[in-house]
Amino acid sequence: MSSAIRFIARRYLRSRHQFRFISLLTLLAFTGITIGVTALIIVLSIFNGFRELIQHQLLRFDPHLEITFPSSFPPDSLDFYQQRIQHLPGIQSVVPVVSGKALLLSGKRFQMIRLIGIAPDSTTFKILDSTLVAGSAHLPPFPQNRLLIGISLANALSLLPKDSATILAATTFEEFLFTFPAYQQLAFRIQGVFRAQDQRYDALAAFTHFTSALRILPPATRRLHLRIRCTQMEELKSVKAQLQPLLPAGTKLREWKELNRNLYNVMQLERTVAFGVISLIVFVAIFSLTAVLFMLLYVKKPEIAILKTIGASSNHIQQIFLLISLFLGAGTTLSGSLLGSAFVLSQQIWGWIPLDPQRYIVSALPMALHLQDVALVAGVTFILTLIAGSLPARRAAALRSVYGLLYEERIS
Repeated sequence: MSSAIRFIARRYLRSRHQFRFISLLTLLAFTGITIGVTALIIVLSIFNGFRELIQHQLLRFDPHLEITFPSSFPPDSLDFYQQRIQHLPGIQSVVPVVSGKALLLSGKRFQMIRLIGIAPDSTTFKILDSTLVAGSAHLPPFPQNRLLIGISLANALSLLPKDSATILAATTFEEFLFTFPAYQQLAFRIQGVFRAQDQRYDALAAFTHFTSALRILPPATRRLHLRIRCTQMEELKSVKAQLQPLLPAGTKLREWKELNRNLYNVMQLERTVAFGVISLIVFVAIFSLTAVLFMLLYVKKPEIAILKTIGASSNHIQQIFLLISLFLGAGTTLSGSLLGSAFVLSQQIWGWIPLDPQRYIVSALPMALHLQDVALVAGVTFILTLIAGSLPARRAAALRSVYGLLYEERIS
């Protein structure tokens, strides 16, 4: 591309006295695309920040992978599979778990809970110890029946450490209603109260010794699991591929995303909808850029006619308008990307958009800048600006010099 074409393209972008309105429209289109790119990067970074925060909260208690055995699976066989799996590469820990629904009673109050039985030396109890608000997370050995409950559940039943409560488990809800006085029940003592900052655990879960849960939960309703944590999240897929051929028929192997599918799908939907709505700003600005280039073509017809008369080809004229859209596309994507990235990075460093720590688990609005998001937004916007300039460029290239000179003669 010759220097003459670049010179003419830059000249067309500058303001002339009779065409300042076009220059104003060009500035507005440029600003609109820049704001749109900036907003897209910021919105995607906010969703990335919340997703990483929620992922961190979920993985405090949830495993990376969970193996769920069928109800007929014998509990004694868990040790065999635990020993078989825990030495595979990429696996940090394998924890046997038994879980099921039960009814927790305290005086005249009761609450349906998910009873979770885990070995006292597992990493889960170490995490519970770090989130404890009262009592102790160290369970005495079986047969002492002790419970660790969430703070919301403790408030609902007015339970404190050392208080007593009763757990009833049945196969169906009807058994709770009609047969629970004669049904199996165990007395438990509250060992500690934790705050997981996750209502699935704070309001609905109770942790106890594996043997205690196995004793109270009916075989028909309890579920036996192996909870697996990987050394790194990047190894999750390879670990899952290694586990598939080792498991018996009827076993389910699920990732943490599948364990929280509804929440994860809602987050993805919100991200997609927000991305689509903010993208409308970019699309409108790009359409206005197309209109600006058509107006520029209209007022520059005499000059284009003169250029063609003195020897400029249609390809040269097309290159001029494509170069204009290239200048605008590169300028808008670069400025929008820099502004959006700078905004997100400043929030990550200084946290100047605060949140109330009494109501939220973080003190500032979480943001996470992903380079692939910036590249995606900038790349798509740049391509759309080039497409927006291609139609006016083809129209300018198709213009014949005689019509441009006739137009110049009419307006003179």
